[in-house]
Amino acid sequence: MENQSTMSVSLKYGLIASIVLAAWSMLSSLMGWNDPSANNSMFKWLRFLIQAGVMFWAITMTMKYVRDLINSGNISFGGAMKAGLLTVLVIAVFMGLFTYVYFQFIDPDFISQMLDMTRERLEDKGMDEEAIEKAMSMSSKMMGSGPMAFFSFLGSMFFGLILSLIGAFIHKSVTNQDYA
Repeated sequence: MENQSTMSVSLKYGLIASIVLAAWSMLSSLMGWNDPSANNSMFKWLRFLIQAGVMFWAITMTMKYVRDLINSGNISFGGAMKAGLLTVLVIAVFMGLFTYVYFQFIDPDFISQMLDMTRERLEDKGMDEEAIEKAMSMSSKMMGSGPMAFFSFLGSMFFGLILSLIGAFIHKSVTNQDYA
């Protein structure tokens, strides 16, 4: 077997997961599950669970590969966390870039739909026009392609940290040294 590093394995599984997640995002968009005005909470949960499952699969496969094939069946909690977080970093960077491309070029109308929906909700709450304009100004700054990509990156890193912690507890090797 060729000599592989934790980084190369993390890159492999991170890219596989990223491609699956991007394809899932595109499918969700084509099916209309991303419509901001639709009340489709079931699809939002389904999308979330599938995204979490794909991410957890990539993290745990990386940990398992590093433990079993690189480290001869041994991996510390820290080693498992390193493998998981490297995988998450690959996914977060890729998904941040995908989010930017998606909102900038593939579906640029999505952001304006979200802003229109936000304005309607503020008007329904009975806010005065000046307060609405102030809120919309702030919302439009936060809902651009760049900020959405940044928040996608941060969200993926945060959620990936939690999944990596879970995966590290599952895959760490227990040796007599752990109890000494």
